[in-house]
Amino acid sequence: MSQTALEWKHRAEGALRAGRRDEAVVAYREYLALEPGDADGWFNLGYVLRAARRFEPAVEAYRTALANGVARPEEVHLNLAVILSEHCGRDAEARTELAAATRANPAFLPAWLNLGNLLEDLGDDAGAREAYTAALAVDPACGRAHGRRGMVDLHRGDAEGAAARLEALLRERVVFRADDQAEVLFALGHALDAVGDFDRAFSAIDQANRLRTHRVRYDPRAAERLIDATIAAGPARLDPVPADGLEPVFICGLFRSGSTLAEVLLERRFGLAAGGELEAIPAIAVELGLPLRQDLALLDQPTLAAQRAAYGAELARLHGTAGRVIDKRCDNFLQIGLIRALFPAAPIIHTRRDPRDTLVSLLFGNFDDSMAYTFSADAAAHWIRQYQRLMAHWRGRFGETIFDLDYEALVSDAEPVMAALGGYLGINPVAGGQTPAPVDRAVRTLSSWQVRQPLHRRSAGRWQSYRKFLDPILRSLEA
Repeated sequence: MSQTALEWKHRAEGALRAGRRDEAVVAYREYLALEPGDADGWFNLGYVLRAARRFEPAVEAYRTALANGVARPEEVHLNLAVILSEHCGRDAEARTELAAATRANPAFLPAWLNLGNLLEDLGDDAGAREAYTAALAVDPACGRAHGRRGMVDLHRGDAEGAAARLEALLRERVVFRADDQAEVLFALGHALDAVGDFDRAFSAIDQANRLRTHRVRYDPRAAERLIDATIAAGPARLDPVPADGLEPVFICGLFRSGSTLAEVLLERRFGLAAGGELEAIPAIAVELGLPLRQDLALLDQPTLAAQRAAYGAELARLHGTAGRVIDKRCDNFLQIGLIRALFPAAPIIHTRRDPRDTLVSLLFGNFDDSMAYTFSADAAAHWIRQYQRLMAHWRGRFGETIFDLDYEALVSDAEPVMAALGGYLGINPVAGGQTPAPVDRAVRTLSSWQVRQPLHRRSAGRWQSYRKFLDPILRSLEA
């Protein structure tokens, strides 16, 4: 290796360690121009490009690493699958990459788990169950595989069998790590809920959530500071709408408030493209330092125009169009001011649900550490109140330009709700749009199985089954 190549390599590695992504990309490209056969160098370039949200170049870098015989190719195939599925909308290619990962190393547990998860998203229950069974052959104590296989069985109509198998597993005293035990308990809670054994269901869910709090706890003061800063971030610049053809439709609200159902109905009824929970708006907010490091009012028009164009490019990459795509990232309710600045005329549909039902559903949610408010009823209630406070602010600012979509009204009688929504959007139903059709695409939310079922009201009023465990908290939300 030449001295020049070595210097570029050291510079790239230093920039990577320091988190200076743009500098690392430049340095790795200079190094690899001199040492194009370094598979690890291509792997590192793929990693930093992915972190910088430059997904297509990251795919090229990872594939070059494979072509150069990178060690542990299964990890590269896994990284490719995540990018292709979650950031490029190319699920068939992602499935191929995961299959390649399992061939490269049949004992590579993350590949089997990701394959099971992808197949669940695609509605392939039999394939997902096979993948989780293969994962358990690698690690019999993998709680994630046990739990997800139980959830697949539940949604295949075998709630009693799923509950019995999960309870037997816990009685066997398999040595589970805390997180693995929580996965099993979450699935058991759902199965017991489905068979109407609410006392034991709540006990399982409560145990599962308590196991999560050993890692992270919800900080109510930090949540209040975030909402305070968002409210104080200044007025959005409502400039004229650019003639660039960008017309996204935003759905936001609390998680578990009906956003996935709303997206599916909009897709069926009006022919809009379902975009899922896009990362673009939160990523833009982080890049711009909103709301804690910069006021929204201080952003100039060139900055907003550049971010609007970046958002459009992400839609085009994922969906082949930057037109009327639904962005149903629920926690975009935090970014309504930014959305209005970027897209002054964009429809914003706010899904709202009885907060008591929302709280129960959040507790059953099995969310990750970024949503620590779901780990206890007190924390969930506090976050719901912060959300209500912020939405009151947005209503005061933007009034009727935000459409409130009530979950209970939607599942009770969808027709008048959808008619009103069509009027708000200014569009007519597509031919056959009133006839329910199967969901034949990936659905990457906790509702991936529910939205493949006929519309029903079973989840409305769910809180009543758990009132005796949560009564003071539920009454506080009721008030």
